[in-house]
Amino acid sequence: GAIDQHYTITGAAYGSTTYSVEVYNANDCMVRTSYSLVVQKQPVAEIFGNLNICLGESTTLSAPDADSWLWSTGATTKTITVSPTADTDYTLTIKSGDCTATITETVVVIALPVPTLTSSANANTVCVGNSTVLTAGIGYKYYKWSTGQEGTNMRSISVSPTAKTTYTVEVTEASGCKGVNQITIDVTQIA
Repeated sequence: GAIDQHYTITGAAYGSTTYSVEVYNANDCMVRTSYSLVVQKQPVAEIFGNLNICLGESTTLSAPDADSWLWSTGATTKTITVSPTADTDYTLTIKSGDCTATITETVVVIALPVPTLTSSANANTVCVGNSTVLTAGIGYKYYKWSTGQEGTNMRSISVSPTAKTTYTVEVTEASGCKGVNQITIDVTQIA
């Protein structure tokens, strides 16, 4: 009867290798056959790009070189541009030859800061010729005022409006995300 023999090849080098098999029957007759084994390198899936973005921004995600790409968005290109409004997982499957690899990364969406903004003036009202100090929330990396004043230590500014004026401050967090708030100062004329 037939004898079923198996042989396992381990540690084969990348590329194509031919293996020969010789089989002898009970009458000492030999049959030889050859098999070609192609070993392909397993691709490594990676997602490159900014994985932390501010709300309202977009980011471009890219993949390594491969024969084909499939993103969880349905795109089949090497790069995609996404604009999520909340933390979102993106899965990439790449194919090189007959081998595939898959990876999932999360794009984290950082909410925009809303700085507090206060005035030292009672009821946000000053008399003509007087000043008030405007103060933005603490803990931001950078402050930029509509008056043109800006800097890392520019949390508070003094203003002396001659008419009702709205002041705006833009703050920048350590993450790079920016937020805006404004305050209106009324001016009382002296009779």
